[in-house]
Formats: sequence, structure tokens, C-alpha cells
Amino acid sequence: ISVMLFSSCNEQIFESTDEGVTIAMNKAKTGGIQSVRLNVISENTIQVLASASGEFSTRKSLSVIEGGREPVDFNVIQNANEIRLSTTSLVVKVNTQKGTIDFFDSDQHSLLKENNRFMEYVDAPLDKYYNIEQQFELSEDEAIDGLGQINNGILNYRGHKALLMQTNHNAVNPFILSTRGYGILWDNYSETQFDNETDINTMVIRSEVADEINYYFIDGEENDDIIAEYRNLTGNAPLYGKWAYGYWQSKERYESQDQILSAAREYRKRQIPIDNIIQDWEYWGEHGWNAMIFDNKYFPEPDEMIKEIHDLNYHYMITIWPGSDKKTDIYKEIKQAGYAYDDIVADGGFICDMFSEECGDIFWSHMRKNLFDKGLDAWWLDGTEPAVNNEFYPYCIKHELINNGVKNSLGTFRRYLNPFSLVESGHIYRNQRAVTDQKRVFMLSRSGFTGQQRYGAATWSGDINSTWEVLQYQVPAGLNFCMSGLPYWTSDIGGFFAEEFLPEGAPREYIVEGYKELYVRWFQYGAFCPLFRSHGTFYPREVWRFGEPGSWPYDALLKANNLRYRLFPYIYSMAWRVTNEGYTIMRSLPFVFPEDESTHEITDQFMFGDAFLVNPVLKSVFGKDIKPEPIPSSHFFNPEGEAGMLKVESILMEEDESFMKDAESASDHPGNWIEWGECFAMGCNRVSGQILTKEAGSYELYLNKFGGDVILSPFNVEVSLEELESGEKASMDNLKANTKYKIAIEYCAEGDFNEFYWITPDQGINAPENKAIKTLYLPNDNTWIDFWTGKSTEGGREITVPAPIDKIPLYVKAGSIVPMGPFIQYSDEKPADPIQLRIYTGADAEFELYEDENDSYNYEKGIYATIRISWNEEKQKLIIDQRKGDFPGMLKQRTFHIVWVSENHGTGVGITSKPDRIISYTGEKIEVFKD
Repeated sequence: ISVMLFSSCNEQIFESTDEGVTIAMNKAKTGGIQSVRLNVISENTIQVLASASGEFSTRKSLSVIEGGREPVDFNVIQNANEIRLSTTSLVVKVNTQKGTIDFFDSDQHSLLKENNRFMEYVDAPLDKYYNIEQQFELSEDEAIDGLGQINNGILNYRGHKALLMQTNHNAVNPFILSTRGYGILWDNYSETQFDNETDINTMVIRSEVADEINYYFIDGEENDDIIAEYRNLTGNAPLYGKWAYGYWQSKERYESQDQILSAAREYRKRQIPIDNIIQDWEYWGEHGWNAMIFDNKYFPEPDEMIKEIHDLNYHYMITIWPGSDKKTDIYKEIKQAGYAYDDIVADGGFICDMFSEECGDIFWSHMRKNLFDKGLDAWWLDGTEPAVNNEFYPYCIKHELINNGVKNSLGTFRRYLNPFSLVESGHIYRNQRAVTDQKRVFMLSRSGFTGQQRYGAATWSGDINSTWEVLQYQVPAGLNFCMSGLPYWTSDIGGFFAEEFLPEGAPREYIVEGYKELYVRWFQYGAFCPLFRSHGTFYPREVWRFGEPGSWPYDALLKANNLRYRLFPYIYSMAWRVTNEGYTIMRSLPFVFPEDESTHEITDQFMFGDAFLVNPVLKSVFGKDIKPEPIPSSHFFNPEGEAGMLKVESILMEEDESFMKDAESASDHPGNWIEWGECFAMGCNRVSGQILTKEAGSYELYLNKFGGDVILSPFNVEVSLEELESGEKASMDNLKANTKYKIAIEYCAEGDFNEFYWITPDQGINAPENKAIKTLYLPNDNTWIDFWTGKSTEGGREITVPAPIDKIPLYVKAGSIVPMGPFIQYSDEKPADPIQLRIYTGADAEFELYEDENDSYNYEKGIYATIRISWNEEKQKLIIDQRKGDFPGMLKQRTFHIVWVSENHGTGVGITSKPDRIISYTGEKIEVFKD
């Protein structure tokens, strides 16, 4: 550390330590800030703390791992109105008059500038804290990504705002990533708001409860470097068992032992690749909600069932919930220990204090003795927001947690609103690791938060609807989640709620063509997500439910599944990079190509690893993706005939009135905090007024069901219509053109339904033609090779390509090496031999093949092997380096089939029958020339 003072008349207003510098401020000039502290975490990471009291909190961070870091050399210089701290990578300048901070790279290029910051003290009955706000000045050309998974269709948050609170559909993480090469980790657990909508040039982050402003600024040459620094701060993601990267079959739900075993046997009989099968809720039966015990009436022999599942080479995951029924043993033990909240209901049970380590240990003890010791392999953590009250609406969760006036073991729920899933997964990971190191931990949680990756917890996008629009939203939601530093994500393939596809009166087993198309396209997309999992209610989801061999749905699903399994050497090697390097598997285009501004708003394409450009088909070619449109206000009239809106009257039930009163009181607390939304309960409403049609024909009316999700559901009630002029009754199926109709609807449902949509007759007439095509962008400064044809195309352009139902448009970046294994039925059926090495020439390439024992934590002890493979474009030479490492069961000798990809050679899912070279490899270095 070096400290330099320029000008002898400057009074030293800072204090240096081995960790950084603390600077005293004039509160009158800094918006109430008395001290600013800069902690040097690494050459690329600076922690910024701003205090109104002059003191800094001693609370332990739940997200950031403290200690264990090597000291970093840095310099501190003070001159007239500035203190400058610099490392080899960063320069941080603090304006001592305003208290604001500017960040620069080592070449003095500006990265980010603070504007104002505010802290307002709140003396609340259960806690004392500050409402905090930090403003940053953004450059004109930068895109802002991250913030976790929010189902709103947004990738780039420039010009947008977002509410960071956990819900069934939103798994938030207060981390942002800029295309200018920096990231910000906002270390706060309370309700947080991101706002770049109010002022496009100013990014505002505000949180309701804090002791101080606390964030980490991270710089990196590449976005991968920034994410790696995030993981260094919050914990590296452990490697899952190899099986976790295979196909997961789930549905709501397997109701008995016979049902789940029948499905498992059928997959093996049909030779459809699969590794995992999942048991959803209510397996506990009469034992009570979340008893974690199989009901013998429906699962009479659970030990024998689990043994057969394992003998069929499956892994078995089961659902666990945060709340338990009062008659269960787990509730009684938690209650006796003092960690049960009898007034906070999570779905079917009463939640416990997961912020307590003792409570977490009790929770695990029941998981272990009832499930883990029987052989369960993985945990599906449902309802981890936690799902209290109405988990689709953030303020319902918040109000339920804070209304009861209870505290958790760390403080109030107002302070610790978002990290419930983080602490729950931490207890499970810690306890399972203590039991054995021979089975890697896997959890799938409905929520995710900063640091959760270190506990082996992945996230899925919640109980989403089965519509094309929702499928479109999954792509940016998953990409932003991964760009927030959390590497493992998936969605319910096919969507969870699929009821709307079934024609009235049809049997539940009948699957309409429109849903088959949606499911196939979602399945193809899912094959290129970090985790590949089907789940949903209403329709069964097994592959053969959509057709038999020879039918287009069956064959398309099988092709996508086989491709996933042939890519296992590529996928498992990427997973190792996640653990070893802090890598990200599912990568947005601006993440990989930040300087190509054409990528910044692309929400329907992404990279899968370094090689694959994935372009999922997100629209129907059957004409089934006709999207309801908002009804123009000029077509609405109230009962008095005034234009602009219909009249909506609440007719709430008594219990709903009581609930809403509680919800409103929860918003009343000291301070200036303004909430962006409200809580919606189940209620009844009456809509009345007049509606003006456009053209003649059949109409459909829709509601905006979940605010921000734009999930549209038709009214499942009778709509009363009467022609205004004649008074004649009318039907939605046959309305006149340019005619006013009196309309009256009464309905009971959840949510804010003040926004109405319709499908007009012309929308059906003008539906897209039946052409299976995809328009996509090929990023600049690269050559791209069509995976299916081998044809090359230069980047920096938009192209339109065929997209037949059995193929997802895929391109491979020139300068890629893609290892493909044999066709297999499950991940460790046999060693990956021979491996076909597809070499996509046109640029230098490198790939490191990773292998280990497939399960256990022996890889942490160095028990694994890697083979570095590289392609030299100038010399047209392939190098397979000497193998490094060893592990039990490793192939001592293997075969590589070398394929230099060209047009119609080395393409598609199938094995190339005539490779260009066949190499026998024994672990020693080999060089192969193309010609």
C-alpha cells in the first residue's frame, strides 16, 4: 500500500488499512453521508460502503463470503478535492466535496460514474434502518442486463424499471451487468427497485431497509471475468452429478408407485434417453402436507420402488416444501424448538424459521431419515419465495410476512425479504455434504438469490402458462438469470398451466395439434438450457403421449433428446468450466458480443457454450400464436356512454375485505418509502359498460392476468351482450361491424384485471402463413456454419432460414471444436467412446475435454482427467495434448473420429459414417494435419 499527499495545505481526511480506505465526509454537502469506505477485494473488485452515521455495520453478509482472500496492493493519492485509489486494473476517484465516486479502467477510460445518493432514517417498531438510494450516470450506448429471472420479456433494462422481490414467476438477484465491461452487486435483501425508466441517463437502485449503502463494483476484460469475480465473492458453483445434465421427466403428478414405475419402464422399453424422474407433491397423503413420508396407500413399497428406479438407471428427485401441516412430526419438532410461525401459511403448511441453523438442521433431519436414507438423489424445493398467501404477487408475500409482526432469527422479514431460498438451500447442502461425499448435491428451487449457486441449487421459472408468448419470455428471463452469476436454470417444458388448449368436452388425454407444436418447440429450446426438464399440469408430459414413432411430434422430440445426449462430452466439459473457471453455459448475445450493438436487444437467440448459436422457434406456424391485443380505449365506454374505460366494481367476499385491509395496513410504516405495487387477493368483480366492435365476426375477450407477465387468460364465464341500439341479445361468436354493445361480466379470480385484450376476426384472417422459418441475426466479425447443412455464412447480417418442425435452427461459430459421443440411453451408460471431434475451421479453436467418476466429490481432490484439444488455422493442424490427471474407471485408450466439417459432411445429429481421420489415443500428445 502506498499513500501520497499532494499539496501540504491539504488536510488528510482518510484512513488507510490493508483492506482499503475510509474517507470522512461533510454531511451537509453529501446528502447526509458522513463516511465512505472503499474495500479492495481484488485487482478488479472494489466494495463501496456509504454511511450516514459514520459507523459501518457489523452484520454478516448472507451472500458474500467473508475472509480467505489474499491482500491486494493498491495506491491512495489525495489532492485538492479528490482521493484516488488504484490497483493494476482499476482507478477509483472519490470527490471529497460531493462524496460521489467515478470508476475507470487502468487506461483511464471511464466505466461508470455515481450521481447522487440518499439515506433516510426510519425508526420503526421492530427495526431501525435507512431507506437508501444510489444513482449512477449511464453512457448512451451501454446495455444493462441481469437482475435475475423476471418474466417480462426484457433482456436489456435500459429505459425500464424492475421490482426485485421473489414471486412464483420471478427469481431475483440484485446484480447488473453492463456491456461497458463492469458489473454491480448490490448487497441488500429487502425490497429493491431498479429504475432507468424515469431518466434514461440515470440508473437508480433503491432498497427499503439497510444500515448503509453497500455494493461491489467489478471490472473485467470479458464478461466471463466479471462473472468469475462474482463467484469469487459469493461462492463457486459445485459440479453436479453427470446425470443432472440429462433429461428430467416430471409432471403434476405421479399419483402412485405404479404410475411412476410404469413411466420409468416405458422410457427404457422405447429407448428414449433419460436420466431422472421426479415425484411431485402429495406423495405424503394422509400424513399431512410436507410430512416427507410416503403414504403406503399409494406408495406401498417405497424402498422397492426406489430400488427399481435405480436399477433402471434413473436418479430420483422429490418435492419438498418450506411449510408443514401441524399434524406432521416435522412441524411438532420445529414448534417445540420455537421456530414455527403459526400465523404464516405457505401453501398447505406453516413455514419455519429457515434463518436459524438449528431449524435448518431439524428440517434436514426429517429429509434424511424419511427420504435421503431411502436413496433419494435430489431435492425439488418448491415454494421457496416463500409461497405465503398469493405467491404470484410480490406484495402479497411481503405483506403476509410483515403483517404478523414476527421476526426471524436474524431480524425482520422487511429486512430479510428476498433470501429465504438462499438460507434454505444452504442448510440442505451443508447437511448432505456432512453425511457423504459420494453423492453430489442437487437442488431445484423456485427462487434464486445472490450466492445460491454455491449450495448446488438451480432454479426454474415457476408455474408459467402454456402459451407462445410465455415461451418467448423464457429466453430473456433465463439469460438474465445466468448473466446475474447464477449458472443453472430451466423452465417447465411446455409450460405448467396447459388447460386452455383442451377443447370443451374432450378427454384429458386428448392433446390438440396446437399444443403438440408448442411442446415440441419448447422441448427443442429446453435441450439447450443448462438443465433439460419437462413438467406441467393437466396434460401428461411423457414423450409418447404426443404420438408414436413415425409421427412428427414423437420423432422431433426424440431427435432433440438424442442431440442433447450426443453432446454430453461438450456439456459436461462446460459444466466443469462453470465450477473451475466461473463460466456461464447459457450466454446472451450481448454477453458474448458486447461491442456488436445489434445484439443488445436480441431476446430470441443465445449461445450455448462457446460454439453453438441457438435460435429457438418461438412462434406457431399453425396459426395458433395469434396474440390478443389491448383493446383501444376508443372502443371502451362506461355505462353512461363516456369513452375511455369500462366500469369495474369490486364485489369482494367478507374474508377478502379483511385480507385487503391487512394488506393496506402493511404499507403504512415510517419513512418515505413508496411501494410500486399492491397485493391482490382472490376477489369478485363486475365489469359493465359498452364496447365498440371493429369488423363483423367472432371475437374473444381476454384479461391481463399477472401484472408484468402479460399472461392472458380468456374469461371462463358467460359474457352478457346486448346491442345498444336495438336491445337485442348478442353472442361473442357473431357480432356486427362498428356496432356498440352493452357488456356485463361478473367473475371471481386473482389479480388486477383493469386491462382488457381481444382477438378480432381480422386477426384470425391475417394470421401468419404456414411457413416454418426463422429470422435470426449472425453476430459480426465471425463466420457461422449451419449445424444441419455445414453451409457457411458471414456474420453481421440478418438471415431467414428454414425451420422444419424437427429442427431448431443451429449455427456453430467458425473456430470451434465440438466433441460428440455415441448414442446413449443415460449419461453413464458407457464411456464416451468413440468421440467424434467436429472441427469447424476458419479460425483457431480450443476445447478442454473433462471426465471424472460422474458422481462424488473426489474431483475436489484432483481426481479427474482433462485433454486439451486445439486447432491451428494457419498450419491446418489439430493437436490433441497429453492427458492430465487420472481417476478410477478412466479409459486408458480411446478413439477419436476427426471430422472437418464442410457442406453436407459432419452435420446433424447422426454419426458421420466416414470420418476424415480415426485416431487411437493412449494419453500421449498427437498432432494431425488436415491435408
